[in-house]
Amino acid sequence: EPREEEVEREEAVASVSAKDYDKQVFKGVAKVDGASMSDEALRDLADSFFLSSSPDPAPSREVSEEQVFAHLAAALLQLPEGEMTARGAALTANAFLKTNQASAAVMSMLARAVLALPPSSFHPQNIANLANAFARQPSLLPP
Repeated sequence: EPREEEVEREEAVASVSAKDYDKQVFKGVAKVDGASMSDEALRDLADSFFLSSSPDPAPSREVSEEQVFAHLAAALLQLPEGEMTARGAALTANAFLKTNQASAAVMSMLARAVLALPPSSFHPQNIANLANAFARQPSLLPP
């Protein structure tokens, strides 16, 4: 059964154009309590910024990409241990790297989350995505 957040999101998408929806989401991120976000919600939010059907390249945004990803990083770093899935870690790492917003703290947290998962919990695609993410910026990994 869909969560209330998902139902609200689908209703919002249906009621406004894709461009207007993207702007609403972008502005609303700063209002989200990062500590209450699941890894799936965090991943979906990060994905929404570069999977948008109508990106707005205008530099006059009220909220910058850097602000959004800084907020997402703060939320990510507050996640309790064991909250991240292999898929969530893979998508989150690639989102931060794709937008050049990855930091040593974010990548280190994701590396620790991956190492805490049992090997049997990884789907082959998650392994490929994680290997790709960590290979893209090895300098951000802990020694």
